[in-house]
Amino acid sequence: DAGMIADPRVVNWMAGSAEKAKIPYQRNIQMRGSTDAGAMQVSGAGVMAGSIGVPTRYGHSPSEMIDINDVENAIKLLLELVSKPIAIR
Repeated sequence: DAGMIADPRVVNWMAGSAEKAKIPYQRNIQMRGSTDAGAMQVSGAGVMAGSIGVPTRYGHSPSEMIDINDVENAIKLLLELVSKPIAIR
């Protein structure tokens, strides 16, 4: 997300969870665009934030394409993350 800086604790939690569950992932830095994570990060006193994205081709076009395996792995990661919340230290 070009509109936020992910907290390293969130990044490590997400990557570590993917590795432990053997879910393939890639790290990405978006140069354009944003998500609600950027707005969440600066709301009130601030909130630790990160985001999960699915790689696409031809985004925002009538023929946008995804690999269904990427969607399924994103879902697996999300389920893994909500089942084991981050411990803030």
